[in-house]
Amino acid sequence: MTTMTTTMTTEQGIPQRNNSFADPRVTPQIGFFKVHVRREDLAAVVVLRGSAGMVEAPQIAKTLETLLTEKPLLIVLDLSELEFIGSAGLAAIVQAFHRSRVYGGQVRLARVRPQVLGVLERTALTRSLRSMPRRSRPCVPGRATWAASRCSS
Repeated sequence: MTTMTTTMTTEQGIPQRNNSFADPRVTPQIGFFKVHVRREDLAAVVVLRGSAGMVEAPQIAKTLETLLTEKPLLIVLDLSELEFIGSAGLAAIVQAFHRSRVYGGQVRLARVRPQVLGVLERTALTRSLRSMPRRSRPCVPGRATWAASRCSS
C-alpha cells in the first residue's frame, strides 16, 4: 500500500484564517489542513482533514491532478474529517470528477460530515458527486467482486 501525506503550514507551523468580515476583537480561527492519500486495490482514497478554503484549494487540486495522471478507476474522497470546504475546494473536486470521467474513472465521496453535505446540497453537487455506501470498502468499477455492484453510476 502506497501512502502520501501533505500538510499545509505557515511560518509559525499553523495556518491562520483571516476573515475580513469577522469582528476584529475576535481571535482569528486557527486550524490546519492535511491531505492523506492511500491505495486500496485499484482505488485511491484521499482523506481531507481540517478546513479547505481558498488558500488550501491548490493543494487539493495538485493532489487530485497527480492522482489523475495515474488514471485510477476510482478516487474516493473521505470527508469525515473535513470541517469546511469553500468554492475553490469544490471547484478542484468538480474538475477531478470531470477529468476522471474522460478515461472512465469515478470520483466518489465518503463519510461526508453534515456541514460539508449542506454545502454540497446547496450547490447541487450531490446530483453529480455520488457518495459511497456507508460501512463499505471502496469498490472498483468493472471489477468482478461482490462490491462492484455497489459502484453503478
